[in-house]
Amino acid sequence: MNRPRLLPIVAFVAVGVGIVRISDAKPPKVATLDKCPVIGVEAPGSTRAALNEVKHRAPRDMPPVFLEFDDLAPLQQAADALVKSGEKAKVLPKDRAKLHDLAARTVKVSEGDLVAMAGYVVGKAASNVGESANCYLRGPSNNDFEFAIAPRRDGTAYEGIIGEMIPQGRPKEWTLVRLRKVAADHRLVLIMGQLMFDTRHLPNPKPGTNHESPRVSTWEIHPVTKFLVCQRDTCDPRDEKAWQPLEYTSVPP
Repeated sequence: MNRPRLLPIVAFVAVGVGIVRISDAKPPKVATLDKCPVIGVEAPGSTRAALNEVKHRAPRDMPPVFLEFDDLAPLQQAADALVKSGEKAKVLPKDRAKLHDLAARTVKVSEGDLVAMAGYVVGKAASNVGESANCYLRGPSNNDFEFAIAPRRDGTAYEGIIGEMIPQGRPKEWTLVRLRKVAADHRLVLIMGQLMFDTRHLPNPKPGTNHESPRVSTWEIHPVTKFLVCQRDTCDPRDEKAWQPLEYTSVPP
């Protein structure tokens, strides 16, 4: 049955550094998340389909590559030389395949690698309100949880990169309340997941220069597959025994 065409409504949410555009709200395309294909609602072979497929991809089965914030600038430069970015950029699977063996300061990484980064959750973690990758389904249980990590506990998202917890297979204990508690407590965190180049965005490291998700780099950790919290002033990122899983973070009843 044909549905009447609805005009998109742009939704906004505050994340502590300004108003951030999350997505264009549109009618859901399927009834439940398990019915949503890996390419979301996009046409096979399109730029958005290629990006949606990567967003749902598990990282390679490998030891994590430990990255530092100083690695982001050379990685951004290397990626920018290979593919275009921006809302209207055309980036097909053959283009994304070029994001391979890129040099950071001391390591080489590829999109799809399992990486780990330590930092501080800054701003306000939020749930997307409905996006193409998840067939425009509404509600936190059907959408990514987006947060930023920065190198300093008093930093902002403009200094950091984005991590996203996708709803497919996300532990029920990974909640926005816990993410915001970790941010409020200024706890050092260690996140692991897929290194992904979100070509829909552009870096915007100068505060106030954008109307969407602030970031110093287009690289994301997406999806996040492990989230650990340091219980001391500092923890060794390579010693997981020093960290506590996010699900053990206590929150008010």
